[in-house]
Amino acid sequence: MKDTTYKMARLMLVMAIALMLVTGLFLYVDRATADAPYQPGHTVQSYARYTLITANGITTTAAGTGTGVRIAGYDYADCFAAIDIASAQTVTLGFQGSADGTNYAPIVTLTAVAGDTTIMTRTAVIGDYFRPVISLTYANPVTVSVKCVMKN
Repeated sequence: MKDTTYKMARLMLVMAIALMLVTGLFLYVDRATADAPYQPGHTVQSYARYTLITANGITTTAAGTGTGVRIAGYDYADCFAAIDIASAQTVTLGFQGSADGTNYAPIVTLTAVAGDTTIMTRTAVIGDYFRPVISLTYANPVTVSVKCVMKN
């Protein structure tokens, strides 16, 4: 009887340890998938949403340069831009990439628009930082909002 009790206690202890290991493994896998650093050749299905620029009544190109956001590890951006032009104006939206967040180079420049519009585009993200650039032809005010979802 005494021997059977010890065997049962050992079996229950082994089962409890196995259950803790399996549960801990699943929790670790979930967390590791969400927090995994970018590794070339390894696909991490993730995304990040950014409002890159919200500019009301801008009249100069300098005011239409968004702040760069760190996007290392993402492959492309699905971007949505809403452009509201009050009077004669031509607006060109572009995106730039940077390796250091200071020195930017053009990735893509979209077709210029001369009226209120909404633009949806998929853009490759190159470098570690990404930002929108709004170019204006005239000094008439324009309101622009650019939101992007970075994906890989």
